[in-house]
Amino acid sequence: HPLLPVEDGSVMSYPPPIPYTRNGVRLGIEPKYGKHQCHQNAILSFVYGYQLPQIIHFITTLIRSGFKGDLVLGTGTDLTQESREYLEYISSSDTTTATGIELNVVVYEIELSCVKRGNSNPCQAHRLFQDATTGECISDFRKLRRVATLRFEYYWAWSSLYAPDTQLFFTDARDVYFQGNPMVRGLEFYRNAGYAPNTTIIMFEEAATIAQSRANSRWILKTYSETVLQQIAEKPVLCSGTTLGGQPAMETYARAMVYEFDHSNCGNCAKLNDQCFHNYLVHTNRLEGANGGSISTVVTHKQGEGGIVNTVGLVSLRHDGASLHDLGLIQSESMAILDNDKTTTSAVIHMYDRDAGMKEWVSTKITQELLEWNSTGRAVPRA
Repeated sequence: HPLLPVEDGSVMSYPPPIPYTRNGVRLGIEPKYGKHQCHQNAILSFVYGYQLPQIIHFITTLIRSGFKGDLVLGTGTDLTQESREYLEYISSSDTTTATGIELNVVVYEIELSCVKRGNSNPCQAHRLFQDATTGECISDFRKLRRVATLRFEYYWAWSSLYAPDTQLFFTDARDVYFQGNPMVRGLEFYRNAGYAPNTTIIMFEEAATIAQSRANSRWILKTYSETVLQQIAEKPVLCSGTTLGGQPAMETYARAMVYEFDHSNCGNCAKLNDQCFHNYLVHTNRLEGANGGSISTVVTHKQGEGGIVNTVGLVSLRHDGASLHDLGLIQSESMAILDNDKTTTSAVIHMYDRDAGMKEWVSTKITQELLEWNSTGRAVPRA
């Protein structure tokens, strides 16, 4: 059981998010395609419910970014034939040998038990854990929760497989693409700032404070309280969709996100519980120093600064509806989205689809990538 937190959170100790059994517990999931390279950096993304059109640009641009390491994907079991053939192809060692692709793709097919409830489909994961002795699946002891929250249990399970000297990046996929290698940018930042790579975690701000975002304010209020909302209202909105850090830090962060759900009185009243938990943990100082210092430093990068992740979803809203192009944040020839200095090409773009012009441009790219896959049977050009 976890220690009780003190006021500043400095001695928080987050337990692994596993059920208690007399015989012990082991993970009950195995990859459908591919194998982990546990001494390599890894990008983890939960793409449950998505098909190839929602993920092909994410994967294609990641390959072209030059990232070398694991891409771990959690899909649903309802993949179309097109999606399944693509993922099997891209995760095959024969493909990496033949094409020179240095991305190692690991695919899990996730089986969840979900309930239709209005516009949401809260779920349980009855196959994530097994009894260590009998091998029988352990029924999910947690209440129904949205997939955006539930994914952190899988992030924890996957992150626990990697070596302490690796870097991990938890990221959304549908509205994310790559213009550069986030791991290279992250390591450059650690080196220049003097931070320890394995115990530092980087969060990424949106272009608004919590008070300026009615949605985020409502989520905090419904999940926590008016007191908490007032306490953090002037803090920047931190996006729970992208987080980068060393393996010890990220494994503890995933524990903390699940812990917040387990100890929240609000299972379904907020639309995006994970965003509430993410902002609460950082803005009330419940991560730094946690679990014996496995998180030594929490860094937040302002929106459009730092060169790693540029979360552009609220930029237009904060500038009276002006587009990224109008603001001079798109390089006209390459269509690369730039940091706010209008010079640095951001490595990762998140929430591009809030900008009409970029949404149309990426949609065209997706169409081209799908045509190339269906006509040639190759996901990307040979390296």
